[in-house]
Amino acid sequence: MEQSPANKGFRVVGARGPDGRKLLRAVLGQLEPLPSGSNLGFLYVSGVAALMIDEFVSALRRLTGLDHWIGAVAEDVMVPGTPEWCADGVVIAVGSLPEGSFELIRRQAPSAVGSSPGAILHVDATLAPEMVAVTPGAAGDVIGGIIGSAAGDAQIVGNLASGGISGLILNGRVGFCCRQSQGCAMLGPFQQVTAGQPGVIRRLDGRPLVEVLREQIGDILVRRPERLCDHVFLAAQLEDGRFQILPIQEIDLDASEARLAVRRFPTHLAIALREPRLALSDLKDQLRQLRFETAGQDPVRLAIHFASSRRARGLFGPEVDEPAIVQKAAGGTALIGATFNQEVFGAEAHAMSSITAVIG
Repeated sequence: MEQSPANKGFRVVGARGPDGRKLLRAVLGQLEPLPSGSNLGFLYVSGVAALMIDEFVSALRRLTGLDHWIGAVAEDVMVPGTPEWCADGVVIAVGSLPEGSFELIRRQAPSAVGSSPGAILHVDATLAPEMVAVTPGAAGDVIGGIIGSAAGDAQIVGNLASGGISGLILNGRVGFCCRQSQGCAMLGPFQQVTAGQPGVIRRLDGRPLVEVLREQIGDILVRRPERLCDHVFLAAQLEDGRFQILPIQEIDLDASEARLAVRRFPTHLAIALREPRLALSDLKDQLRQLRFETAGQDPVRLAIHFASSRRARGLFGPEVDEPAIVQKAAGGTALIGATFNQEVFGAEAHAMSSITAVIG
């Protein structure tokens, strides 16, 4: 049960443990006094806390008097002062942004959300394949998570909600900067998809997919498809030169095909492998690129870190976990974080990503 250091923008509190009601009492006891002028709250819950998210939302609205809340059920949360992701926990940020600098949104289907320097979105898992239609502007302006886990799919936008898209749009009165790293190594060049259909890949450069996989990763993982999907991904080439890491939902060795959670048909794909050393190096570079002291010309009010649940435990080895690295880089900056099955960055839903943003 920890809280963030005092800061000029947001107060962040959190707790972890197996008893949801104790978690609720713990965080409510840490919140007061609220930062002066508070007008916005974030709430992320995981595990046992997710099972009573309605009680968390109701209690927080009563205690704070705030109408503007966003958040969701996450796979894990980052509790202040705790060096690892928490599968049973809650994290809350309450503070202020300039009046008129943000707008809460709620949509039932993907649609453009207008020109904006930034947005934080929570997207129902059924809409993840259509994420390309949600971006408000240039790639990188949007961060968020794909919501849907064993603990539930609830979202928060003012009150409790489910399905569709919810979140926060920022305007030019507040600074916003974000960075992404992906933690995967390309095993070969991009190859043209020559057989398949939306969501199903069968051939690359005229060769059966399984043949390409066996050539690049060897027989061991190919013979164990249940492990392959945790370690091997397909990377789609994007028009602007970036790439999108796509999780393989299922692989059929006999049919030599892989099923992906996308409705678009990628024209070129490469085989990518989860690579812990690269993931750690890229994460540190990502954090160095962000200036936690300022967002543009403005002091940082809040830092937000979203990551893939595939990175959550053990990616960097038994003694190093992502929250410890991010918290050290953030220093005294208010920081809130969560993991999701897939992450939102720019116009796409990604897998294996680490995404950090700062709001000025």
